[in-house]
Amino acid sequence: MPAPPHDETGHTWHHCNELLFNLNKYGIARLINNPDYQTDLPVYEEVLSDDQIIAVLAYIKSTWPEEIQQRHDQMNAGGT
Repeated sequence: MPAPPHDETGHTWHHCNELLFNLNKYGIARLINNPDYQTDLPVYEEVLSDDQIIAVLAYIKSTWPEEIQQRHDQMNAGGT
């Protein structure tokens, strides 16, 4: 499956920071324990450092509208 758009029209912002980090570092196949799962999302574990992955995700979030950023912040804080 192709990766969703990372803007407000995609569903990236529907996921917490921890899941987004893990998806990018380890890939979906590893997270769901299914090595045969097919996706276009690359695995960055051996490509980017943890800090670089966090920086990329922070940049993506910075492009979202303020309302979406606030909703994502609330989700990460355990709010609704």
